[in-house]
Amino acid sequence: MLIKIGRTTSEKNRLTKNFTQVAELNATIKEGTSIVNPVFIIHAQANPGTLNYVKAPDWNRNYHILDITALPGERLALKCHVDVLTSFASSIKACQVLVDKQQKDSVSSKYIDDGSYVTECDDVIQCYTYSKSFNNSSTIVITAGGQ
Repeated sequence: MLIKIGRTTSEKNRLTKNFTQVAELNATIKEGTSIVNPVFIIHAQANPGTLNYVKAPDWNRNYHILDITALPGERLALKCHVDVLTSFASSIKACQVLVDKQQKDSVSSKYIDDGSYVTECDDVIQCYTYSKSFNNSSTIVITAGGQ
């Protein structure tokens, strides 16, 4: 299987990652491995300590490298875990969603009630008797107030 190994400096919770490819190699899969937590076996590369990311185009998956183990015959075992966000970024971006809460108060609207703002409304209705009669030249004033 052809894999691309390299390094990313992006946060793990980022949907798209900045990836610097170090090499493109043929890897074998450890027997009994899963597509979620695979172990790729490769021939040793110079300075494997800088590697932290794998792309497996045949599986349409990207992986974080969790551990690198030296094997006999100048081989390395890359123990990985699937990066779900990056692997399925196009599907995630295609989803239609309704956002009901924003993280920062500076960009959120207090006029959209998402349940995090405590509001109180008391109706106070006062009726007054108008002693004069109405005609076509009368003016009606209605007031509403609040705090």
